[in-house]
Amino acid sequence: MGNTLHADKRFHITKGDNKRLRKSGKIPAILYGLKESSMLVEFAELDVYDVIKRVGEHGVIDIELDGKNEKSLIKEVQRDPVTKKIIHIDLQRVKENEKIKTKVPVIVKGEDTLKNYDAIAQIEKDEIEIECIPSKIPNCIAVDVSYRHPNERIRIKDIEIANEISVLDDLNSVIVSVKHIKDHTSQTETPQVIEVVYQEDITP
Repeated sequence: MGNTLHADKRFHITKGDNKRLRKSGKIPAILYGLKESSMLVEFAELDVYDVIKRVGEHGVIDIELDGKNEKSLIKEVQRDPVTKKIIHIDLQRVKENEKIKTKVPVIVKGEDTLKNYDAIAQIEKDEIEIECIPSKIPNCIAVDVSYRHPNERIRIKDIEIANEISVLDDLNSVIVSVKHIKDHTSQTETPQVIEVVYQEDITP
């Protein structure tokens, strides 16, 4: 199947219709762009998860619909706030050699080496906005924190990004901070409330 998703048109758009659709193992979506009419479609749920596992939530895929393929950018993936299951997808038609803007997730590698310094990596900016042709969109942007020390900050300008990709965010933006474990713990811990029970409040 590669990075191709088979789509079927859908004609019912109420919340109840979409709920029934999801119960049947399908995910509703909308396809738009390139000055063509927007189209309501649906995909098999398992196929969607399989493709997103390979290309990410902002990747480019081929939509197979009515016997033809349309190259599309995954513009937005909506998830249920509780179950985190995908409930809707927005897709934008794209041209193969035309630059597009999208956001790419940031991941961290080399975290194991930070244990030597009792440090951890904290992602400050989880996505970077870029512009390039569809075939050059990376699944993610990896930030190497190997042997970094506490209090070091890594900015967009510090990481290697392919020449074919233009970064639209501020190059001075901090994307990852290396923090001492104790400092991180003190920021995330909430004060513990201890209830004091006096002897006279205890009934036999």
